Amino acid sequence: MPHDGSGDGWNETLPQDSDPYAYGAQEIRDLRAGVRIRMECEHENLATSGVGGEHLAGSAKIYSAVTASAPTVRPDGTTSLGANDEGRLWYDETLKTLFIYTGSAWSAVLPTIGTGVITGGMLADDTVTGSKMAHGTIVAENLASDSVETAKIKDANVTAAKLASDSVETEKVKDGAITAAKLATGATQLAAIGTYIGNGSTVNKITLTFQPVFVQVWKESNGMQYHGNSKASATTMYKDSSGDPLTSAITYNEDGFTITSTSQNVNQNSFTYHYIALKE
Repeated sequence: MPHDGSGDGWNETLPQDSDPYAYGAQEIRDLRAGVRIRMECEHENLATSGVGGEHLAGSAKIYSAVTASAPTVRPDGTTSLGANDEGRLWYDETLKTLFIYTGSAWSAVLPTIGTGVITGGMLADDTVTGSKMAHGTIVAENLASDSVETAKIKDANVTAAKLASDSVETEKVKDGAITAAKLATGATQLAAIGTYIGNGSTVNKITLTFQPVFVQVWKESNGMQYHGNSKASATTMYKDSSGDPLTSAITYNEDGFTITSTSQNVNQNSFTYHYIALKE
């Protein structure tokens, strides 16, 4: 039996050579109807005067797959891609990237966004340069925070104008006194106050965040004081301006100072000593 003329069927063995010629017109109408039904799935309706057949919005599928390999053949599954396939699109679901076929290779249209990293493919090259930013440098107007003002970062130097004010006032240290806690919080530490325990040896290192030029120590049990000034002597400490010197008593390090005397005045074993250290 030939097709029924509705266009729903699709049997390429029909009509058979033995079927009556009377079914020929019906087969022609069925073929047209079948083509129309299938075309209208993603195309404008076919009509007279050559109208219809255009793709509907959202129609036409691109290559899309989770795969490590780019497509190499046409949708027919056998014909290799070539120069005539320029413009075909492929969406790599792993990299979350859209590619376009140039006629010889696939080229990324959109940068990789699925891996959570910024790669060279997102930039003109593998470096970040001024031309890729709003300006060649980071300046106040490039920052969004209202707390960062031009005067604070106008150039590479840190000056008084870039700080809260030009001076340190009493109300800024709350009680008018300079204490260890207030000095420790500064971006650049200028002084340190603390204690150390004597060990009776020639090496008792006190670690700081800077190299001091002046150190004063006093013994907790009797208040005996000694001081050293690296500008006056690299190793000697004095009880007063010039009296009772302790030679080979101290060294000044990049990260603090070391008591090198075994004198009970500055390093008696198990005794507590207080110190003040100042940076130049």
